[in-house]
Amino acid sequence: MRWALITSMCLFSIYNGLDPRVLAGQRLAYAMTFLFAALAATATLHGRKLRGNDAKSVALLVALCLVFLLPTLTQAFVYPHYVAGDLASLLMPVLFWVAMRGYPSLLRASSFGALIAASAVAAMLAPNFADVGGRYEPPTPFVIGSLWFGVFYARRRTSLLILVVLVPSVLWLAFASGFRSSALLVPIGALVAVVLRRRTLRTAVVLAIGVLAVIPFVWNFAEATLWSTLQESRFRPLLFGEVDESMLTRFLESADALSTVRSEWGPGNYLLGSGHGATYLPNLSLEARNLTAEGRIHNIHITPALILFRYGLLGAGVMVYGLVRLALGFQTVRNTPSSSQLASAYAIIVVLYVVDSSMRNNLVDPSFSFALAALFTLASAAHNSKAARVEQTARRRRRSLAYRRRIGLPAPKVCRESPLQVQLDHLGSASHT
Repeated sequence: MRWALITSMCLFSIYNGLDPRVLAGQRLAYAMTFLFAALAATATLHGRKLRGNDAKSVALLVALCLVFLLPTLTQAFVYPHYVAGDLASLLMPVLFWVAMRGYPSLLRASSFGALIAASAVAAMLAPNFADVGGRYEPPTPFVIGSLWFGVFYARRRTSLLILVVLVPSVLWLAFASGFRSSALLVPIGALVAVVLRRRTLRTAVVLAIGVLAVIPFVWNFAEATLWSTLQESRFRPLLFGEVDESMLTRFLESADALSTVRSEWGPGNYLLGSGHGATYLPNLSLEARNLTAEGRIHNIHITPALILFRYGLLGAGVMVYGLVRLALGFQTVRNTPSSSQLASAYAIIVVLYVVDSSMRNNLVDPSFSFALAALFTLASAAHNSKAARVEQTARRRRRSLAYRRRIGLPAPKVCRESPLQVQLDHLGSASHT
């Protein structure tokens, strides 16, 4: 089951990099991934490997996903394939999370390596086989995050090789793809890794060596072609303070969705939204390729606008709660040196996916769902481990001592005698009185 699930995810990553020429293959790989995840989750539940609060959490999350089918019944036009796709995209992280409880091998380094390899192959194939109008699918946050994980967590020679060779290559692939958000994820990934990694000295040394090694090549390239390349690329509008067509279209999608809210929503929709498969009337963001036969559009790129339109205030509240839990999980991984290194890798990747979701809908990417489920699973394991509790107690003691020094109180005396001896002394003093 493990390799069936990982293989289907790898196929989706490769097909996604070749989109839109193999759209049918991409949909088939997504359906296979959902099917295998559902089978693994069902086997886990059947084996009763999920108990207590975990079982209650799963039941609550599944119920929330199904609740958003209620407003679907009130839609003017219902598109079953859109409804099924939206429901699957919300259920996917839950299924992965349950499957990881029954199949811990999904969290092995070999699974992580297979997903990296598939995403890297897709990034390399896209410029040559999926170029449409000078644009192609950029390297995913999974690739970018795993590279920075290698820079900060691998051995020195390996990390230097990744920094000098692979990071500039991925940056160029992202830059040339025409997707500005992907190019910006590269420096953002470095910042996230610096915050997560506590060994700042090694971080500074590795970055300094990498910058010094790359400067001569970058300088020669920049002097000859960088400015002209920027002017000819989709970064040109940003250089001259303009808004380009693609970015404007994404904002207009949200504006059209808001216009549909004003004209079609009833009181209940403000709580539950328009539901799974919801579509809106395009007034400003008219794109013929996205239109249905009734002249409506389903696609919304900006994820917060998508959540609010389809799932209302309840969905927005769940999203905010998820972001808070993500921040707590990130903090747990950062403050627990004994946690798995893969937890750090998934933490970087998930943060990049969340940042990228400001301009792209990553809910439909199984790699994002898998990374999210893996981060929560590994962070929970780190939080509940004995070593984590010891580290947390020591950290609280250090904070308490620092506070006492700040307000001028002496440090508390530590009794080094055994508890039994202390009790005997107490009884002896009581008998004398």
